[in-house]
Amino acid sequence: SRIYGEVKATNQTNGTNMSNPGLIANQTVAPLALPTHDRAAQVAAATVALTASNASCSSGTRTWPANVKITGNVSVQGSCKVTVDGDAWITGSLTVQNSAELIVKNGLTSPPVIMVDGANGVELKNSALLRSNNGTPPIGFRVITYWSNSACTTAQPSCELTGVDLANSRDNETIEIENSASGPNTEFYAKWTALALENSGNVGALVAQTVKLQNSA
Repeated sequence: SRIYGEVKATNQTNGTNMSNPGLIANQTVAPLALPTHDRAAQVAAATVALTASNASCSSGTRTWPANVKITGNVSVQGSCKVTVDGDAWITGSLTVQNSAELIVKNGLTSPPVIMVDGANGVELKNSALLRSNNGTPPIGFRVITYWSNSACTTAQPSCELTGVDLANSRDNETIEIENSASGPNTEFYAKWTALALENSGNVGALVAQTVKLQNSA
């Protein structure tokens, strides 16, 4: 993995595989605020219900309506294209693979939030694409996972992790983007856990307790 661009990081001294210009030495960087998300509001607004089988597909097209709650593990694969009309809450996991696409509905002016609670989180594989709409600027998704290695989030995903519970979740990958999967203009946020980008994924932003860049990311 390489980083092309300016890197500033408190206590970072190793600039290996960073260039153009790479690591700017001896920096103290003020922490930025994490993205905000009103989970309770999204849960309360989820008045449309779908089963995972009705939301999943391997060919053709699907539409996920705005403010939908999808119960179970969702799989979008093959040549299937899913248009997402607004926020979606998935109680299980989300897998998008083999050139399948999730597409932001044209006309949306703010990113639809895909909130995923399952332990397996989100997997984008094998040229899967989270496609922006045709707006100016184009609007992508916000993808956020809430699972952690703590009984706290298993019982109540909206709880806040600190201390040992937070530390014990830092290596659990709940977002994986690999094998040319991409999400330009999409923000991926593993709230308590780890995110892995592998094999040339193209994304808008990555936020996690641990971010892993591997194999030509």
